[in-house]
Amino acid sequence: MNPLWALGIAALAVAGGLSRTLGNPMTLVLGVVGGLAHALAAATIAFTDRFDALFPVGSLLGVWGVVVGLMVLLRKGGSSPAA
Repeated sequence: MNPLWALGIAALAVAGGLSRTLGNPMTLVLGVVGGLAHALAAATIAFTDRFDALFPVGSLLGVWGVVVGLMVLLRKGGSSPAA
C-alpha cells in the first residue's frame, strides 16, 4: 500500500506541477523525488536494507505538500476556506 500511495502522490505532483494548479515545475521535482524514493524504499524493505537510506529522502513528499499548500493559500489571497 505504501509504495502505491507514494507513486500516486508523485503522479499528483506531476499533474499539478505541469498544470500549475498544485505548485509549479520546480515544486514538481520535490514531489517526484520524494515519491519515488519512498516507493522504492517501502517496496524493498522486506527483502533488503539497501534502500532504507531513501526513507529520509521520501520526506520530500511532506515538504512538497507544505510548499504547495502555502502557494495555494498565498495565491487565493490568504483567505481561509469556507467552513
